[in-house]
Amino acid sequence: MKQIELEAEFFARQPDAPHIRATKMSESQVQIAELCFPRLARDEDMMDAIELWLRTGKQAAGRRNDVRIDEAFAQFGAWLAGESGLREISQKNLRNRVAKFAAQMGRTFLHSITPEAVEGFLDSRTTSEVSKDNDLRAISRFFSWTMEKPRHWIMANPCAGVKVAGLKAERLANGGPKILSVAECDALLRSAERVANGAAVPWLAVCLFGGLRPDSEAKRLDWSLVNLDDGEIRILSTNKTERPRVVDMDRNLVAWLRAYKGLPFVFPQGVMQRVKLAAGFGGKGKFMADGTPLKPWPADVLRHTAISHKWRQTGSYGLTAAWAGNSEAVIREHYQGRVTSEDAAKFYALMPSGSTP
Repeated sequence: MKQIELEAEFFARQPDAPHIRATKMSESQVQIAELCFPRLARDEDMMDAIELWLRTGKQAAGRRNDVRIDEAFAQFGAWLAGESGLREISQKNLRNRVAKFAAQMGRTFLHSITPEAVEGFLDSRTTSEVSKDNDLRAISRFFSWTMEKPRHWIMANPCAGVKVAGLKAERLANGGPKILSVAECDALLRSAERVANGAAVPWLAVCLFGGLRPDSEAKRLDWSLVNLDDGEIRILSTNKTERPRVVDMDRNLVAWLRAYKGLPFVFPQGVMQRVKLAAGFGGKGKFMADGTPLKPWPADVLRHTAISHKWRQTGSYGLTAAWAGNSEAVIREHYQGRVTSEDAAKFYALMPSGSTP
């Protein structure tokens, strides 16, 4: 006690030092108190909050707050494989990203994981800001799942409000989503016409001119959902987060689908690789037979190209967002002003061989 008294006397003489008092609380209890009191309007509210928790909150929570993240992740993996309805590639993406986070959290209780813990995990990742953002989205989906019926293991998602610093700057530095020039689109379409009797043309056309997502929408499409007379494609919901929508077709897309009507939207393995190679696309450091370097194939380039031209055609964030199944904010940030009116006119004039614009 004498040591405490001397320390208190010393700090009392320091103008900006905290007021020191003896306490029976442990170090962790002191830390919890320091976190809780600033969140209350009055210090006296602490007793009311505790009384309310003891009367109602604790009983309502039950075992909800006793679930560890390793236990939750095991059940999440089973849900992904069984009831989620997600494609295998989406399951793998979620499983792998959340697994890294769960491993770092160890045997922590779900209710103990804070936004700061999520930020700490993201800061520890030696990847690009875009990859960190994908990590954050996967982790947030996991926590949303823990909040859903019948689990209700936590009451708030710790990812809420967490953002990846530098994400927007990185995207701007990279010039935003990559798109194909009109000449590259034409080369790709002509290659598709020649390879495997046009097997990849229906899929390529709905991705390039209809903006369909290559796997979750285009490869799940069948001709019963394509109305060539009215120029519409019905996109069914592919999982619990995507809504059905109707995609209006421009006349050139209708022409491409009429020319190849009946061919499936899923083509034999390797066909699209041959199409891209014939059009001069491959991978970094690869070359054509004549020594010409192959151009890289950017991720989601067909959809990015389609949406960029649609925005120029409509000049509307709302119409473009509804057509593409995106938000207006995404259209505004990534797709406006990517192509000119002249580009768009040439793009929508691309027709099957033997047809006229």
